[in-house]
Amino acid sequence: MDYTERYLQANPGDARVWYNKGLIQYDLGDKPKAMETWRKIVANDKASSWAKLGDVLNEHVTPGQSPTEALKAYDTAISKDPKN
Repeated sequence: MDYTERYLQANPGDARVWYNKGLIQYDLGDKPKAMETWRKIVANDKASSWAKLGDVLNEHVTPGQSPTEALKAYDTAISKDPKN
């Protein structure tokens, strides 16, 4: 088990590490695994994490595909913290 996995087991709510792990997977060509990893960004259920998930999903949407999931993540972020 690598250091990232060990860290995430101890700190599953650390959105920045999930994000970075997904970037590495994406850059190595494993896009489905990256998307699966990025969905774990919201493990801490914070509004900022939901917004980050929306950013990631919007940025990496397949051309021609609707950003529906990204929009849902943004809606969740807003509902969790309407003033932010």
